[in-house]
Amino acid sequence: MRVQYVALGCRVFLGITFVIAAFGKLRSRSALAEFTDSLSAWGWAFLPVHGHRFVALAVGLVEVAVVVLLAFDVTARVGFMLALAVLLVFTTALGSALRGNRRIRCNCFGRSGADISAVHLVRNVILTVTAGLGVTAYVSEGASIAVESTLVTLAVAVIGAVVVTRLDDLAFLAGR
Repeated sequence: MRVQYVALGCRVFLGITFVIAAFGKLRSRSALAEFTDSLSAWGWAFLPVHGHRFVALAVGLVEVAVVVLLAFDVTARVGFMLALAVLLVFTTALGSALRGNRRIRCNCFGRSGADISAVHLVRNVILTVTAGLGVTAYVSEGASIAVESTLVTLAVAVIGAVVVTRLDDLAFLAGR
């Protein structure tokens, strides 16, 4: 398998995932307010209310930055590194909350009725591994790639992004 397809698939997969995550938080004042309110459940009581607003807005803007960086060949490697750093923080916070048996609503992609669970941890690990794979697979000056293989790579990446961003719904349908 050619590494260019892996890098392209990782870029599209993470790009779509981060677009959906940023849109879910930044699409309206009420969506941002809901995400801001959810931060107190994560044990950030040490922050004043305006600190929660700052963190919520910063998370959404960092997600936008990941998308923009992944969109261009010259910045894609930096985009992968930023995605990896952000996902490591998210996954660590999620694991800590699960260990502490906290009941927290998942607002990762906007409003959700699901509390965080091991399903979310698995999702984040998949995203983190994808970002790490993207960092290592990215080739800035690679050989040309075939159109047919590119289309298949794009289709798989889009399907993967839809699956991870709708994982709560799929777990519900599966009876979890």
